[in-house]
Amino acid sequence: MSDFLDWHPSSKNAQKLYEIRAELQDLVYKKPAEGVNHLINAWKFGKVSEIWDDYIFDHCVRPVFDKNENISINDAVRRYSILDHLLFIPYVRREENPVRFRRAFWNINSYGLRIAQRFEQLNQKPINGAVNKIRNVDRKKIAFVLKGPYKLAHVEFLHSFLNGCSIFSEHVEVFLVLLDDLKSAPKDLKHVSISSFSQYQDPFLKVTAYQQYCLANQFDHICWVAPIQNFSLYMGMQLAPCQSYWSMKYHSVVLPTIQKYAGLGFGGDSFKFDDKDWFRGRAFPDLKMSCRDQVIVDRLRSSCQIPKGSFVVGCFVRSEKLHDDGFWNSVFEILKSSSKVHFVIASQSIPDKYSLVLKNLPLELKSRFHSLGWVNTKDWAHALDVYFDSSPRGSCNTIFEAIEADVPIFLADSTHNRESSALPYLASAASSLGLPNIPGVFSDEKTRLNACLDLLLDPEKCVLLASKQKKLLISLKGRHYLFAKDYLNYFLDANFMLSSAQK
Repeated sequence: MSDFLDWHPSSKNAQKLYEIRAELQDLVYKKPAEGVNHLINAWKFGKVSEIWDDYIFDHCVRPVFDKNENISINDAVRRYSILDHLLFIPYVRREENPVRFRRAFWNINSYGLRIAQRFEQLNQKPINGAVNKIRNVDRKKIAFVLKGPYKLAHVEFLHSFLNGCSIFSEHVEVFLVLLDDLKSAPKDLKHVSISSFSQYQDPFLKVTAYQQYCLANQFDHICWVAPIQNFSLYMGMQLAPCQSYWSMKYHSVVLPTIQKYAGLGFGGDSFKFDDKDWFRGRAFPDLKMSCRDQVIVDRLRSSCQIPKGSFVVGCFVRSEKLHDDGFWNSVFEILKSSSKVHFVIASQSIPDKYSLVLKNLPLELKSRFHSLGWVNTKDWAHALDVYFDSSPRGSCNTIFEAIEADVPIFLADSTHNRESSALPYLASAASSLGLPNIPGVFSDEKTRLNACLDLLLDPEKCVLLASKQKKLLISLKGRHYLFAKDYLNYFLDANFMLSSAQK
């Protein structure tokens, strides 16, 4: 029995929350971290259902945002920034559902946009007149803004792109703005001007420094890369004639100050999402995989008490992709197929509903399921025998890592995956090689499961599938100049050609 009705707007818990809503609002307003954690731990915020999350948001969080709009801009920025970060995982990103994302994102970011518009009026000119006096109008200036650490999947794409930009240095001056990470984090990007605002712990001072930096540099284009925490707070200001949002996934991030939207993929036509045109060029990440080291493989397996001679199946995904009953049914069937099979999942956590199911599994099955937590996927990829991806929302870079490690993959051909996963890349590669289908990709979960079961414990079939998929991966690699050309031309309305740049 689920907790759905116990934590529902019609429940006794809802009535109790309503009666003390003023106290909860006061706690969230005065001590945001303590308040949001209390809603999570005591009131199941982000743990049961969308309808319950929205009930809590409307009664305990929205009034805080309303109150926050009517105070000094300094404190309004600070509190909004903190709450936006705190609400991201339990509320906005709890489950990878574009409809949920759209509603939750805008419940918060409508406030961020208004604060940004208010903030923009404070300093419309650089302090002390710090504007570049000499400007080469023939050399465009484009800045890429990154929130969070300089790692993870979207950064591997960004780094590959920035490497490719070196060939166009004569025509484009490329800037990388790190809001949170150190200037030293990116390596081997001498042709890129890198700035860091990591020294600013105060959100108001960080936004101020960013605004002044952009005004002083007079960029032709500013592009925000991927993470959406504080997105509207920064990009809600029009600090360049043209601004863009660039992401691995396509979100409802429509702002009046965003003129262009770009998604990742490997070629293909542009598409529409929320009535906005999204560009897709020829992108591929810089994986930087190490070679297989049997000592490391043995150590990783041993850390989970996986016996030698076992067959390890698994996937590495964020927890919000683990909410599908069909996928979990496949996991259990794979475990039942042989006492030699172990299944590993690397994610921040396992959703509560499935944690309960796993807890009640027979001991013989439960002992062969392993929740790894957040791990180095590049090492763990070598420790797998098969990568069985989550569905219907699956992996991107970790699929490539598995293929690079000569591990066969089983991927779902779903609407979600055709939007954002490794699937568009593999489909493009298969098409360019004249293949009628993509090996290891299935549109039906039962068929995908049966194909995996047929391959388990058969080394020859594993090697054959892995080799077919490796050919697709090889055809995608080494295109960072094409990657840079496609997206620079789109962002800057340019017509750069590789032939002229390489002369």
